[in-house]
Amino acid sequence: MDLLIDAYGSLTYFQQDGRMMVERPYKSMEDEIFNMGNFAKWLDEEEIAYLHVMIPSPVDPEAEEDQIAMGYEEYTNTMADELLAGLEEKEVSVLDLRKEMRKEGRSWTDSFFPYDHHMVIGSGLWAAGKIADRID
Repeated sequence: MDLLIDAYGSLTYFQQDGRMMVERPYKSMEDEIFNMGNFAKWLDEEEIAYLHVMIPSPVDPEAEEDQIAMGYEEYTNTMADELLAGLEEKEVSVLDLRKEMRKEGRSWTDSFFPYDHHMVIGSGLWAAGKIADRID
């Protein structure tokens, strides 16, 4: 097993598909939901539209449980789901790009650089198009 600790003390590991990932330990989203909900409310009072865009991580939501079962602390999608549910409860407008990827059958493996958490150029342009469509 190839592992290393990054400069922030996070464990970096390789997923089954050979792609690199950094652990994301679980953290409650309550504070973020509260703060973002209040911010969205303030923006609404100022008549400023707000859209929260959930950008996907390199870990496919369906593979997250596999990562956890292997002993890694990988809760990126779990926390994203909790955040979005809380924001929707507060009637904050959200766009979940993970759902859009799933709808279109986009591959997580092909959408991200192998040794980085950023999307490849084509996927980034696809995401920008989805956001533009939503705010248009």
